[in-house]
Amino acid sequence: SVLEDILLAQLQIALSL
Repeated sequence: SVLEDILLAQLQIALSL
């Protein structure tokens, strides 16, 4: 779902920091 994609993207961004 769109919300799931957003949450997964947030996790990937956090891990990339």
